[in-house]
Amino acid sequence: VVSGDWSMGGKWVYVLAFALVASLAGAQDDGPFEDPECDANGSCPIYAGYQCTTDVRERGEIDLDVKDMADAADSFDWGTAKAIFQNGKNSRTSSGGFRTLEGFSTQANEKMSEWPDYQLFRAYYNDNPAYARDYVLDALDASGEFAEAGDFARAETSVKGAQYLCTAMYVIHEMEDSVQDCLASDITDNDGGAKAWDETAAFYVGSIVGDNTFTADDGELQYGLAFNRELQFTGSADVNQAVMSLLNEGKSIVDSESPRNCARLAEIKDEIIDWNKIPLLQGLIRYAFLADENSGGTSGNLDKARGEGNAFARSILPYINGTNPEIGEFIDANFPPVGQAVKDGYQTVVGRLEELYGGEYFRDVTADKVGTLTAADDIGANDDGGLSGGAIAGIVIGVLAGVAILILAALWFMKRRKSKTSYAKEANVGGEAYGANTGGEGY
Repeated sequence: VVSGDWSMGGKWVYVLAFALVASLAGAQDDGPFEDPECDANGSCPIYAGYQCTTDVRERGEIDLDVKDMADAADSFDWGTAKAIFQNGKNSRTSSGGFRTLEGFSTQANEKMSEWPDYQLFRAYYNDNPAYARDYVLDALDASGEFAEAGDFARAETSVKGAQYLCTAMYVIHEMEDSVQDCLASDITDNDGGAKAWDETAAFYVGSIVGDNTFTADDGELQYGLAFNRELQFTGSADVNQAVMSLLNEGKSIVDSESPRNCARLAEIKDEIIDWNKIPLLQGLIRYAFLADENSGGTSGNLDKARGEGNAFARSILPYINGTNPEIGEFIDANFPPVGQAVKDGYQTVVGRLEELYGGEYFRDVTADKVGTLTAADDIGANDDGGLSGGAIAGIVIGVLAGVAILILAALWFMKRRKSKTSYAKEANVGGEAYGANTGGEGY
């Protein structure tokens, strides 16, 4: 296509330009990376740099259920949203049926009765073993405490209940399961440590993100929440970097030969749980601002802000109450499912939350890690904020494509100019070169 100077310097400039264009041609594929050794059977996915060694791809696709449920709820199609929540749609089990978001809650008492975090949540919610399911169904059905709630609030609480009450507790379950299997030297059990630890990564990151960082802000699970909260707060915490590093450290333990360091695996589990409280606190702070009628954050949908605030409160209130019951009552009163929210004011709410930092269930949480809210002015935007992954990728690809085109255009122009100069020299042997200034304007 382009001919001309193929000396070492010129050759490599052309090669670089064409390589850039060629790479861009394949850059549109933003699906999760698949390890070539696993392509034949579709196993062993990678989640944000975490390489699974067991086939947990179907687990990761539970985020597609969240996305489809959210699409239905955002359209106030409550029947479809409820059907997805209860019956599943995208995440198949080994028996051929579907894994369900509701099942994470209805199976909790059987699977998690010994786990401290589940015990804390169940006790806080009146010893109701299926507290998460009931919260979501009340929102979808406009029943119970949501009987008088607006549609926007119902949409937000139902979906976020599925994300941060149902699925988040199941992430904890998978880690606890791994620790117990490690202690029992049963790491290869069918539901054992290696597989359960991979499932932790799958349920934390999800298939939408996979191993593609361009789609991080589209994530429907905890990874997506943490990614976007980091963009909206000045805090020093990089929750996803910390969590993924810990998950990889834990994987090195469960994949190792005996004796395994089960004590360290238990510490890692606790550290991950603690890190994941930061995005929930940030969500609560963000919607305290947006739901406060006097904060200036009400330019958008107040009903939506109230719903989001209630959902984030419910996802962390058991920890707050366990640390300071008086602050727990205060937060609960400021984030009701209906009626006036943040009645004591945004700044007061933030101040009371900061009193928790360093306390019983917030030992590793600091004001520096949480930071200050910086991006809360657009309530109409996706709660997770920012441009979509596709939009960001499109911008980057467009810029790189533009650079490549400019390089090729410049090379073509220089080649064309050089060809004309050579022609002029050949045509003016013994005379002036073509284009020389001979008393008039140059070419």
